[in-house]
Amino acid sequence: MFGGVPDEPAIRNNRVRSQGPFAHAILAGTVGAVCIPMMVGLWRRHAVSAKVGLAACSLMVLASASSGPLMSVIFGLFALVLWRWRHLTHQMRVAAVVGYILLELVMKAPAHYLIARIDLTGGSSSYHRAALIEAALQNLKDWWWAGTDYTRHWLPYGVPWSEDHVDITNHYLAQGVRGGLPLLGLFISLLWSGFRYAGQVARNLRGWDTEREFFTWTIGAGLFAHAASCVSVAYFDQSILFLYLTLAMTATLRVAWAGVPSYTAAPQEEGTPPMTGPAPWRRRGHGPRPSRCRNLGSRCIRGNRQYRRNNHRRFNEPRHAECSIQGDTSWAYREWGETSGIEHGYG
Repeated sequence: MFGGVPDEPAIRNNRVRSQGPFAHAILAGTVGAVCIPMMVGLWRRHAVSAKVGLAACSLMVLASASSGPLMSVIFGLFALVLWRWRHLTHQMRVAAVVGYILLELVMKAPAHYLIARIDLTGGSSSYHRAALIEAALQNLKDWWWAGTDYTRHWLPYGVPWSEDHVDITNHYLAQGVRGGLPLLGLFISLLWSGFRYAGQVARNLRGWDTEREFFTWTIGAGLFAHAASCVSVAYFDQSILFLYLTLAMTATLRVAWAGVPSYTAAPQEEGTPPMTGPAPWRRRGHGPRPSRCRNLGSRCIRGNRQYRRNNHRRFNEPRHAECSIQGDTSWAYREWGETSGIEHGYG
């Protein structure tokens, strides 16, 4: 009924580890944990759906009785808290790298052995995850080029379902075992692109639409929770779809919202209504690149092909080339106030 899962759930330390239709209880809890930030992002516009989603996700995390999903929740909520200091993301990245280097210098064991000290539910196999990273580094020569089909010698214990492998509870190392460092690098580049897209959209929306900027931040927080979860779990069932769904959402946001020009303050002429409403969007690769308008401080609205198509009755003259130098910008303020956001695809 549930896709071939066991009839009875696993029990550890007298606690039932519910897994539902997923292949393992940790994966079921991880799916609920990484979706929590997105539920927070939907709260303002879809409060009822967000509340139901938060309740369901929280129940999945608690019912799994695993430390990994709880840590994923902590990482996701930590990323949401950083929203207040979103203008310091570059400094945060530098601080994270410097902090890890300092840990390597002051700790007797490698810094990744901090994972071995995490046990939120009792009976967690966190030491195995730290030892697995060390074993993979020691046997790098066996898998760096194109992966390997034998990892049993990495650790003194194996798994009952395979005579050739140990339990690879790390999605990054799982990619390395399948395809070596090239595949691992491609996977990391996917995550990096997702964070990059979310950052670009959030910066473009900053100062114009705080609600959508926060929603973009929550998608990035969910991706951050995925990236942290990949250290302690390997997605080997349908749970991988939730990772790719988050990556697809970042790409969609970039296509839909990253085209909003970041308009700076422009001198307003006397008797001209203020610039209200969203900026007309332009997707990359659609139409000619608009000319730069010094007076508007950003892309020239009049040079946008989509804007001209939606307002073809208003513009019969050819594209004005002098706008980037000394063009009259008073019409831009007038047209901005007369045109609704839905006309530009904002709704």
